[in-house]
Amino acid sequence: MTSPYTPPTTSLLKNNPTSSVTDAYGNDLPQLLMEPRTCPAGWGVNWITQAFNLLKGNFLLWVGIGVAFFVILMLASFIPIIGPLISFASFIFIGGMIQGCAVQAQGGELRFDHLFEGFKTHFVPLLIMTLLYIVGFIIAFIPMLIILGGMLMSLLSGNVSGLEDLSGAAITTMILAYLLSFAFLIPVLMSIWFAPSLIVLHDVDAITAMKMSFKGCLKNLLSMFIFGLVLMIVLPLGIIFTLGLGVFVMTPLMVITYYTSYRDVWTDMPLSAS
Repeated sequence: MTSPYTPPTTSLLKNNPTSSVTDAYGNDLPQLLMEPRTCPAGWGVNWITQAFNLLKGNFLLWVGIGVAFFVILMLASFIPIIGPLISFASFIFIGGMIQGCAVQAQGGELRFDHLFEGFKTHFVPLLIMTLLYIVGFIIAFIPMLIILGGMLMSLLSGNVSGLEDLSGAAITTMILAYLLSFAFLIPVLMSIWFAPSLIVLHDVDAITAMKMSFKGCLKNLLSMFIFGLVLMIVLPLGIIFTLGLGVFVMTPLMVITYYTSYRDVWTDMPLSAS
């Protein structure tokens, strides 16, 4: 059975667009494509299976990283004001874990401190990306906030005595406002999916990485849809059937899919073609 992947004729490399990049052992490293690849729909499933293969290769270490990441976010959530910001800053941790994925995929040694690598190597661009994501997140939910704020004002002013007095039109408006905000949020999520990988593995600046991420998602809507659909089934089942303990496995698995999907869409060495 032949692979649907055709090697690209051009690639975009930082500083030198013609020579290959190798690791310390002389092995070729994935090179950044000039344009994102349009992947077959089935590759969306491969992003999860390839992620599981990487997870399985260093299972206990990945679980340990997942536990530490989860605990950090949980403890931060109890800190007033700062807590929500720490949760958004999770992309800095994710950037470090993506570097760990790249090291492991290329035959190197995954380390626990990869969890913090993003703070050491690409803190500023990852922080800029995070701040832009927060702004986009807030803007996306402005329609819903306006509608809910108006209804709250009506309740406080006495124009509506209770939720039971809300008309069907008002409820419909609330639903539409939620759907509109969700529709606005989708482009925001598209802009940050590939961005951490592009930043930490190719030194792309935050704004360019977000533009490239959006473009990569836009050219792979079907494979992204299949990926999301399967993930919505796998994640809950993995957590439910392990009585909640699966969250420590599903967390690193989810993070690794950032890397596996990036490899297929944005590099000349896609994992799904091997």
